[in-house]
This record gives sequence, C-alpha cells and structure tokens, in this order.
Amino acid sequence: MLNSPMEASYLRSPTGQASVRRRKPAIGLAAKVLAPITGLTLLAATLGGLILNEEYKVYQSSVAQKKAELTWRVRTLYEGNRSKLLDVAKLLANNPSVQNGLLIGDQYNPLNTIMNFLGHSSIDIINLYDLDGRAFARAQSPSYFGDYDEFAPIVREIVAGTASEEPKTVSGIAPYKDGLALVAIRVTQGVSGATGVVVVGQRLSPQFLQSFAPANHTSVALYQSGKSFMWTDDVSAFPADEGAHTAYTERAVAGGAPYRIELVTNDLALFGPFWGARASILSIAAIAAAASVIVTFIFMFMTVVRPVRHLIAVAEKQVSGDLTARVHLRSQDELGRLGDILNLLTGNLRASLAERDRTNEQLEARVERRTEQLQRELVERERAQAELVRAKEEAEAANASKSRFLAAASHDLRQPVHAMTLFVSNLVQQVESPKAKQTVINVNACVETLCEMFENILDVSKLASGVIKPETEEFPVSRLLDRLQREFEGLAAEKGVDLKSIRSTLLVRSDPALLYRILSNLLSNAIKNTKEGRVLIGCRSRGDSVEIQIWDTGIGIPQSEIVHIFEEFYRGANKPDHRGGVGFGSGLGLGLSIVEHTARLLNHAVHVASVPNKHTRFSITLPRAAGTPPARQNPTANKHLDVAGALVLVVDDDVLALKAVQSTLEDWGCTVITAQTSDDALAILAAGDPLQAIIVDYLLQNDDTGVNLLRKMEDELGLRIPAIILSGVSSRLLEQEAERNGYKLLYKPTQPLRLRQALASSVLAGHTVADMPVRRAVD
Repeated sequence: MLNSPMEASYLRSPTGQASVRRRKPAIGLAAKVLAPITGLTLLAATLGGLILNEEYKVYQSSVAQKKAELTWRVRTLYEGNRSKLLDVAKLLANNPSVQNGLLIGDQYNPLNTIMNFLGHSSIDIINLYDLDGRAFARAQSPSYFGDYDEFAPIVREIVAGTASEEPKTVSGIAPYKDGLALVAIRVTQGVSGATGVVVVGQRLSPQFLQSFAPANHTSVALYQSGKSFMWTDDVSAFPADEGAHTAYTERAVAGGAPYRIELVTNDLALFGPFWGARASILSIAAIAAAASVIVTFIFMFMTVVRPVRHLIAVAEKQVSGDLTARVHLRSQDELGRLGDILNLLTGNLRASLAERDRTNEQLEARVERRTEQLQRELVERERAQAELVRAKEEAEAANASKSRFLAAASHDLRQPVHAMTLFVSNLVQQVESPKAKQTVINVNACVETLCEMFENILDVSKLASGVIKPETEEFPVSRLLDRLQREFEGLAAEKGVDLKSIRSTLLVRSDPALLYRILSNLLSNAIKNTKEGRVLIGCRSRGDSVEIQIWDTGIGIPQSEIVHIFEEFYRGANKPDHRGGVGFGSGLGLGLSIVEHTARLLNHAVHVASVPNKHTRFSITLPRAAGTPPARQNPTANKHLDVAGALVLVVDDDVLALKAVQSTLEDWGCTVITAQTSDDALAILAAGDPLQAIIVDYLLQNDDTGVNLLRKMEDELGLRIPAIILSGVSSRLLEQEAERNGYKLLYKPTQPLRLRQALASSVLAGHTVADMPVRRAVD
C-alpha cells in the first residue's frame, strides 16, 4: 500500500530513480535561529528601557523630595538663629541693670551686661541706644558712645511707634557697617515708660549663610527684589539652569522689598551618582546583549545550520532514489545521531516498505474493531441520555404536580385553620375560669404559631416551584409604609411597643406585593422580638438607590448567628417568648429564609446589623425611580377599633368558616347577616338593609367568586359598600383587583386583630346604603 505520491513515484520508476523538486525556503534556518534571539534581546532592551524610565520618574520624585527636605532644614536653622536673637533682645530689655543704667545714664553696668551676653551667645551685635537714637553702649566697640549709626533712624521710628501702645519686638534685616545684619530690636521699659532700645543682631556674610547649607553641593543665597544680594562662595560654580528654592522670607526693617533666604542645589553633583550607576548598568547590558547575539549566531551557524543543510542535501538525494548517499557528520550531538539514523533508514528501506504494508493491514483491522466498539459505546450513551431525559421529565412532572397540589389544596387547608383561629380567639373572651382561660390562651398561641408556619411553608413552596414572577413598577414608598403602619400598629400596641413610620416622598422601582411581603415579615419579627421600647421603619436615599430600614430595641442577634439567620429551618438560640409566656418554640425558621429568597428574586440586597440587648437593624436596598411622587393622602388612623353596632353582611360557602366569622363579629358587638351563595347575598342587599360593611369569601359555590358578587352589587343594584375579601388562594391578580376597586384583602388564616382593624377602617370610612353614592351599571 502507498501512503504518499513521492513514494509512488519512486516505486513506479522503471529505472529505480525518482526526481524530487527542490524548494528554496522562504526563510532560512539561520534567520529562524537569529530572529528569536534578536527579538528576545530587543524585548529585554525595551523592558530595560521601561524599567529605567520608571526609575527615572522615581528619581525625579526623590530629587523633589530631597530638595524639599533640604529647604526645610535651611528654614529650620535660620529660624533657630532668628529665635535666639529675639530671646536675647527680650532678656536684655527686661534686665534691671540695662533698664536702670539707661534711666540714670550709668553706662558701666549695662555695658558689662551686654558684653556678658556677647561672650556666651556667639552674637555679633549687641547695642544699646537712648530714645533719640544715640549709641549708649556697644559690646563690640565700647569706646564710641553718644554717636549716631545706621540703626539711629530705625530706633527713632520704633520709639515713636511705641508711645501709645505696648512695646513690641521688631525683627528683620537692616543695613549695618557696609553690610547687612539680621537684627531683633526691643524697647526697654522702666518705671515711668520707655528708657531706651536694645538692638541684637548677627552680621550676614557668606560664611554665616553657608552655615545653613545642609549638605555638600548646596549653597544658601540672599535675594532682594529678584536679584542676588549676597551668596556663599560656591553658588557661582553651580550650573546656570539650577533653580533656587525659597526657604524663608524676611522683612526689611528699614523699609523696602523683603529679603529671601534661598537654597541653591547642584543637582548634577548632588544626585549624579544615582543616574550614573544606572547609565553604566544600561551600557554594560547593551554591549553584553549585542555580543551575545553575535556569538550565538556564529555558534548556531557552525553547529546547527551547516549540519542541517548537509542533512537536507543527503535526504534530497535519497528521496530522488540515490540510496548510496550517506550522511558524513563528525559531531557527537543530536544532529550526528540524526545522520546515523538516516543512514540506517536508507539501508532498511525495502524491509521497511514490506513492514509498512503488513502494519497497514493490522491497523485496518484495529480500526474496524475500534469502530465497532465506538458504535456500541454510542448506543449505550444514547440510552443513558434517554434515561436522563426521562428522569428530568419525571422530576418536572412531579414539581408541576406539587405546584398544582399546593394551589388546589391551599384553599381547603386554609379554611379550617382560619375557622379554628377565630373560634379560639372567641373562646379566650368567653371562658371565665383562670385555669381554663390560661389553657385557651395557650391553645390560641399554638394556633397562631400554626398559622405562621402554614404561611411560611406555602411561601417557601411557591418560591421553590418558581410560580412567583416579579411584576416591577414604580410607586411611592409611602404607600407601603402607611399600609404597614396601619396593619401592625394593633399588634405593636398589644405588646406595648411603640411603632413609628417615618414619612418619605421617594419613588421606588420594585414589585409592591413581594416587597410588602419582605417588609411585613421583617416588621413582624421586629415587634415579636421587642419586649419593650420601640420599632421604627423608614427609608434613606442612597444616590440612585433607596434603603428601607427597620430598627427595633429588642434582644438583638449575636454576631455568631448573623451568618446563619437567612438559612432555611435555622432557629436562633435565644429567641424570646413573644406569645404571652407560652413556650411554643421559635417556629420553623423559614421567615428570614423567605425574605432572602424573595429579595434575591427581586434583585434587592438585604443587610442586617445588631448589637445584642440594644438594637437590631434590617435594611433592604432597591432602585430609586425618577419623578415626583403623587400628593400623599393621610389615611384615617385605625387606632379606634370599636365596631359595636355595625351591621355587617358575611358571605362564605363554608359553614364552619361562616360561623367562625359570625361568632367573632358578634363578640365585637356587630349585627351580622349571613349568606352562603351569591344569590342569597344579592337578595339581602336588594332588601335595603343599612349595611356598613361586607365580608365575603373569594371562592364561592358554582365557580363563583366574591369579586363577581361585589361587581354585581355595584352594577345591578347600584350599591357601593366597603368590602373585605377573605381569600384562601394567594393571587397577584386578586391583589391588583382589590387595590383597583378599593377592597380590603386578607388571606386566610387571618388573625382576629387584623380582621378587626380592617372592619374598623371600613366602618369609619364607609356609610350606610342610604348614604352611599349610587353607581349605576354602564353598558
């Protein structure tokens, strides 16, 4: 069998010779060898240049920092010398010998005093002057008294300026004896006022200025009006482009432009070693890189390129049919070994061709066996995939079945729990025996816990099954805050907790129903976990977001539990007893898990912070909506829950639930009319009784609903009576319908307190049938 056209050409040749077309490579081996070496060298040079550039930037920053440090040192030394002159002037001005000597004209004691200071303070000038500016005593030249010098006009001016105010010390630079001096001038005060003037100074000379120079290659200069006035000996040798850095600005005592003490640095000499070392390293690296490229190229050409070219020439002859061609390489490396292998291959070519044919047959047989094996594996994989698809379909069907069961069973499960809640609540008011009353209270607490667990289990099931889909809209956050205030203020008052809602004019973007579920859950927990104190709910603007916060002064949450409180079925270790002393446990641990799942569904962030036994803050962050919120309507407060005397129609097809609501309302003092069907209810409404509220179950007989009954009441009878819908089915459409028509919606099982709040609100806001405005049906 033949594997290549080249072999076929050789075997078909009648003379045993075959010609092979020679190809000239586009890029020679030498270029291929040299190219990566050169590229790597250039890359290294580029990286070195970048590193050097960064080093140079650091160097520039270091130079600026070093100059700032040197300037600070010059200023510090100068200010220290200046402070010394001021201190000596004050001491001499307050010295009794100086004051008395000036007062009585005794020059001996003041002269001794100032000469003492001169010997111990290394100061050049200490002079005393009378009030007219004449020299009274000089420590340097005591033989000249009573004459005038350069300080005389300054002394007279200072004496004139202190006639009506407390004398002050004047300092600065003044001309003195064909030069300049840094002086401190102070008026001396005797018993009856000024007696003379003390002048303490230091001559300014290049040597004096150089004493402030902080390092070699630095100098200090004195400038006035932009021109150098005095400098040290080395400043003229510095490069012309070096800049001066002002260390201190000193006033001119005799008037005129201020003097500047400036630091001049020779940057090349001061910081040159830094750059010189790196430049040397760069030069050495460049020379080494170039030498490396040249040597490597020569070595590779002699040891690799030439042997490879010889191998190519021999291989071309052998492919063309000249099996006598042999490789002659003396190297003992891999190329020499390759030449030996080529020679061996040439001698065994015919045997190799025969072996190839036999090997091809074996390979074909192995390929056939492997093909059959792959086909079997493919069949098994398809079967396994089909099993996975079937298992997935069964799981989806089971999940759908569970969702259908929850939806179908929700109403039937809620009805007896709802009736039991109301009956037990009524029973608490009816028993009189303390022991029996406590027993009923315990039962009521258990029923409330059962209701709470029932709601949480249904919510978790709905979240897990994915039947809840957010419906985002923009709405004023005050709408939710007002609703929470109304619905929970009764529970808070029952526990003796102060519940307060902070007004807000912000607009938010979220699902109002799901957000209400989150906030109501958090607010309920806050009230339950607060034995005394207050619960506060409000919101803050955070840029493009709004953060709704719920604070309580309850027992708090330990830091070790905060990371677990949002887990399903997690119950804290120190949950308080919030059911009036009944030890019923801490629930299923699903409340905060529902909060976390719902917030994740809305893409809202939930945070918690707590200090045990002080306070707890839950917050949820949601997007802020643009625009202006509608005018806030102040809802009627529901703190007054007296519904006695109200005439109420209750419609429910479940006899037990109907009796439970009727018994509860009658215990509150209401007059109750009951009906089990829509027809009975419409007949009662048509009779014209002055009803003040209607409580209707959502699902009635014959696939009828409470919403349809209320719609018929308005359209057919023209009546508009405040209505409360009790529903055992959670429905987003039902919530929207109730909100649109102004109905109050409560889900079964509902707590008696919430039912009473809703009824009280309806009675306060509503009117009798005779007083209500009539809305006729419109075709």
